[in-house]
Amino acid sequence: VLLDQESRVQAEKSLRESEEKHRLVVENAREAIIITQDGRIVFLNRMTVEISGFPEDELTASPFTDFIHPDDKQMVLDNHLKRMKGDELPPVYNFRIIRKDKSFKWVEINSTLINWQERPSILSFLSDITDRKESEESLRKSETRIVQAQNIAHVGSWEIDLINRTMWGSEEAFRIYGLDYPGRDAAYLTLADAQQMVYEEDRPGMDKA
Repeated sequence: VLLDQESRVQAEKSLRESEEKHRLVVENAREAIIITQDGRIVFLNRMTVEISGFPEDELTASPFTDFIHPDDKQMVLDNHLKRMKGDELPPVYNFRIIRKDKSFKWVEINSTLINWQERPSILSFLSDITDRKESEESLRKSETRIVQAQNIAHVGSWEIDLINRTMWGSEEAFRIYGLDYPGRDAAYLTLADAQQMVYEEDRPGMDKA
């Protein structure tokens, strides 16, 4: 009997230590971690509060969709309901959340269906990708301005990949050479094809370059 008691005490101690380790991992994670059940957040970590700006009691008191940008709300809800039904869909996608101060942040969510307290729930990890999205938008605007300037000035541009022996051209560059523009991601020519667009007497100079 004494041995059984000692074993039980040791098992309980090990369980407490394991739970404490998991709690420390969750609370110190750089991602927001939430569990949603019946349309509400039933578990969250410290980073969830930090990213959203809402205190824990407000986050758990309202439907989780209340904290999602209106333009993204239906998409997130549809994905949530499909995942709850066990439908196959990509686990990772991006959307915007509304913060306490009415600003918004872009987050990347990675979700999976789990059982929480013996009920189906969604476990989600959310990363703040606002800086990345803003950088991507700045780059897109810069590229748009470059394209507009090239179109106005009738100046094109080429980027040469010497390793793969290909050339990427802007839309205006294709227009200048009388070529159909296939779109930014497919605007490539081989160097051999590009040479055919150069006067024959100028091709040796192109080879040297």
